[in-house]
This record gives sequence, structure tokens and C-alpha cells, in this order.
Amino acid sequence: MSLKRTDTIAREQQIRESIHDKNVASSTSIGLLNFHLFSRSRRIKSKRCEIVIITIVHIMFALFVLGRFTINNGPLIQEAYYVLIDTSNDSFMETPSFFEKIH
Repeated sequence: MSLKRTDTIAREQQIRESIHDKNVASSTSIGLLNFHLFSRSRRIKSKRCEIVIITIVHIMFALFVLGRFTINNGPLIQEAYYVLIDTSNDSFMETPSFFEKIH
């Protein structure tokens, strides 16, 4: 009888250990999955941050180049602007309007 009881106790212990091992393995795999998802989201965030920083740097560079061009060629730009305005005013004066053509 004591042999049966010992076998039963040993079997129960094996079952408990098996259940415990499964729980540990399950929690470990869940932990690894959570870590993988967390590191993946962190990579996505770092990629977005990198894109934003590159965009800001490009905008600053474009503004710098535009500013330097404007400073160096300010009088030329101003002259071209006034010529364009004068030309557009002249063309409006030379071309008769739709209503003038009718009469």
C-alpha cells in the first residue's frame, strides 16, 4: 500500500512539475513576444524620428540656400520683379477687354 501511495505522490509531483514547466515556458514565450513587439515599435518610432529630422534638415538647407540666393541677387530679383510688373501692366493696357471688342 505504501508503494502505491509513493507512486501516486511521485506521479502527482511529476504532473505539478510538468504544469509548472509549461507555465514557465508559456510566460517566457509571452515575455519574448512582448519584448519583440516592444523593440519593433521602438524601431518604427526611431525610423519616424529619423525621417522627421531629415525633413527638418532639408527644409533648413533649402531656406539657407534661398536666403543666400536672395541676399546675393537681391537687386537682380527686385529688377526682374519690377520688369515683370511693368510688362503685365502694359499687356493689360494694350489688349482690349471683351466689352471693348463688342462696341
